[in-house]
Amino acid sequence: MQTENRYMIYNGELQPLQLPEEAFLYQNIHTLGYKPRHLKHHLDIITSSAGTLWGLEISLSENKIQKEIVQLLDHSRLSRNVSICVIIRLYATGDYSLHVGHVSIYSGYVLRSLRPVVQCIKMDVGMSNYPTSALKASYDLAYNMAVAQGYHEPIMINSAGYAIEDPLRPLAIIKDHTITIPPPTLCSVECMLLEEAAEKHGLKVNYGKISHGDIKSADEVLMMTFQGITSISQIENKIYFMSLAAKIATRLEEIDLKE
Repeated sequence: MQTENRYMIYNGELQPLQLPEEAFLYQNIHTLGYKPRHLKHHLDIITSSAGTLWGLEISLSENKIQKEIVQLLDHSRLSRNVSICVIIRLYATGDYSLHVGHVSIYSGYVLRSLRPVVQCIKMDVGMSNYPTSALKASYDLAYNMAVAQGYHEPIMINSAGYAIEDPLRPLAIIKDHTITIPPPTLCSVECMLLEEAAEKHGLKVNYGKISHGDIKSADEVLMMTFQGITSISQIENKIYFMSLAAKIATRLEEIDLKE
């Protein structure tokens, strides 16, 4: 569920929503009861990425950002009883913004009820392991292409035949009680949560790039987003099981990511 929201925080100031049209890094922050989850890790990812990509030395105060998230959600008069995505953007200028993304029908991390039918879209994306505006634009294009063909979601496949490692919606496959997720070099709160949840359930965790062929031969295919786990029902002509996804999802609420 999406919401029409007209406010943002820009460099600490509440103002009408008018996001800058410039390059940015971003994170989707899961909030429940207006409390952001794993905020320190989200901030570490975008500030360290800004240093790598743009040479910027930026520090964002966890306490300050948390207070601004509460201010934004309270001013927007959104429910405290469901999960809300707050999107933080860090711009190449060093400025930052906060605005409301999806308002969920769920409370907390969950196994989502929608089991999407997915289309594989061939697309090369530069620096896809960073959560940038370029990656978002590529995903949005792939999403619109898939929806126009009657699908629910895309999986972007590069020219080498591998799934794009999107840090905000990482793909995972399960085969023979082993889950394969992107390598640890992909800085992603979503990946960290998925890894710990799988380990808590007793799955063997394998790290590596996922090929188009791996997807075709998998027993289950999962996506992890700020909301939780999405279990894919069908890709092309292959129909997938949903036997372990629910069990992994139940572990997500138990996780407190280490410093």
